[in-house]
Amino acid sequence: IFEYDFDFKKKSEHRLQGEGWGLTTVSSPPKETTAAIDQNKELSSPYFLMTNGSNVLSFLDSTTLQSTRYVEVYFVDPARGSAWPVSHLNEIEFIDGRLYANIWGSD
Repeated sequence: IFEYDFDFKKKSEHRLQGEGWGLTTVSSPPKETTAAIDQNKELSSPYFLMTNGSNVLSFLDSTTLQSTRYVEVYFVDPARGSAWPVSHLNEIEFIDGRLYANIWGSD
């Protein structure tokens, strides 16, 4: 991660562990997200969400850049009563309380 000031001068550089396909900043998670991930703990904000190309999203502390938890992403087909992992999550963005991601190699 490269950190720049408002004059676009690089202030610092930080390395993350693992393979990062997408990274986004979340300043305040919606309550539904917090409840779905862990009903007993609040997420500190701001924090980062990172994908490694699998169906796993990692939550990184914005100060230490250490993973604090993760969530797995599944597509659920209620008609069939089944679910399967959504892999190749890439280029994630958190906008207005929603997480957007593309699936690498799909249209």
